[in-house]
Amino acid sequence: MGYSTIIAAAFAAIIMLTGLATILTTGITSMDTITSSISEQVATAEEKLGEECTLGKIVGVDSHTYRVNVTNTGDSLLSVGDLSKIDILAIYEDAFGQATRWIAYDQNGSGEYWRVRGVYFDGGAEITNPTSFGASDYGIWDPMETMEVEVHLNATVTEFESILITLPGGFRAIQSSSVTSNWGEAVVLSGQLSLTVYHGLTGTPKNIQLTPQTQVTGTYWVSNINTTSFRINLSHKPGINTPFFWYCQR
Repeated sequence: MGYSTIIAAAFAAIIMLTGLATILTTGITSMDTITSSISEQVATAEEKLGEECTLGKIVGVDSHTYRVNVTNTGDSLLSVGDLSKIDILAIYEDAFGQATRWIAYDQNGSGEYWRVRGVYFDGGAEITNPTSFGASDYGIWDPMETMEVEVHLNATVTEFESILITLPGGFRAIQSSSVTSNWGEAVVLSGQLSLTVYHGLTGTPKNIQLTPQTQVTGTYWVSNINTTSFRINLSHKPGINTPFFWYCQR
């Protein structure tokens, strides 16, 4: 075997070793990338598992503003500085129909916003990591603490339907305020010709049914129907208290 043959074989071996090293390096790099990705997904999953919240009743303040209590029922802690990472969707009805708006966090209350009116533990003051909002915002929303959240919309709202809250790790909770039907008993007192009944629906009822529980002289009907109440009317003053069973539906 000549020197040229030996040199050629040596070069071939070097090329093969270089290729093998490249393959091994690429494989290790790919494995590191996969491992890192899995670790990130596990960390995210663990964070989501620690997140949980429950929403209280939606309470309207006026035609633009409503409030809802949000309780941290998970194991996660959220710094006041991270409140802007919470997403809030407001679902409501106005003069143009149903609408959905994403609402930005703004503790100063400018434009359309959501902000925190206070943080409480078991209906009282916070025990650990108390929060403060003002010149400098600080503190932590701890497990079992409740935030009173205020949502303000530019639109003139006829009905606050629902609120959807998404926490930074992805946990979602929704609360609906929609009441589409209700019933009860109302008593027109002796000598009276009418009675106002508060129906409890979130909106104006389209169907109202009355069933008198005693004999009624003359006729009876419903009037003054609006978003909060309706009126029972009698054509003759009853000599005794007259109960009506009522049912209404939107």
